[in-house]
Amino acid sequence: MPAAKTARNSGISMTEVLVVVGIIGVLFVALMAAFNRNQLGRARDATRKDDLKRLKNAFEEYYNDNSCYPARDILLTCNGDGLRPYLSSIPCDPTGQPYVYMPYPSFSDTCSGYRIYSIMEWESDPVIEELNCKGGCGLPADDIAGQGAIYDAEDYSYGVSEGVPVSYRNLSQAGQINYCCPENGQGDCQSYDSGGCSGAPSSHFWSTIEACRQNTPCGIDEPSGEAAD
Repeated sequence: MPAAKTARNSGISMTEVLVVVGIIGVLFVALMAAFNRNQLGRARDATRKDDLKRLKNAFEEYYNDNSCYPARDILLTCNGDGLRPYLSSIPCDPTGQPYVYMPYPSFSDTCSGYRIYSIMEWESDPVIEELNCKGGCGLPADDIAGQGAIYDAEDYSYGVSEGVPVSYRNLSQAGQINYCCPENGQGDCQSYDSGGCSGAPSSHFWSTIEACRQNTPCGIDEPSGEAAD
C-alpha cells in the first residue's frame, strides 16, 4: 500500500514576513525623508519671500529719501548694515548666498527701477507661474555672474520688482522693453519677441528701437525688416 503523501505547508514563512516588513520599513523611511525635505524646502522658500518683501519695502523707502535706488552691490554683504535705517541688516538666501539685485535699465542707472531675485526649492509653487518664471525668469547669465550668483540663470524663478516686470519674458508684453541689442553687440537692434535677446546684458534692453540704437553697440547697420516694424 503506497505511503501517504505529506501535505505541504502553503503558508508564508516567518523569514518571508520579516523580509516584507523590512521592505515596508525602508520605503516608509524614504518617504518620510522626502516629505521632510519638501517641508524644509517650503519653509526656506517662505523665508525667501519674506526677505524679498522686506527688501522691496526698504528699497522704496530709500528711493523716497534719495530719488534713486541703492547701488548695484548693496546686497552682496550678508547681514551688512548698508540699508540702515531702512533695514537693520541685509538678508541673504537661507543657503548663505546673496540675493541677486538687478538695477533697471542698467547697472549704471539705479534710479528707474530694479529686480531682486531668488531661487525656489518648491518648483510647483503657483507664484512661479504667476510671475511667468517657470523654468527661470530669463535673467541674462552674464549679468548675474557679478552679483554673487552661484546658481545658473534658469534657477532664479522668484523675485520682486519696481518699474519693470519680474520676468524678462514679460517685458514686451508690458510695453516696457520692445527691443534689444544682441549679446554679441553686432547688427541692428532686434524685436524682443524675435528670440534674439537671449543672453544679452540688461544694458542692451530698451523701450524703443531708436533708444536701443543710440545706447548700445547695435544700430550701425541698416534697420532690419523685423526690427523696423
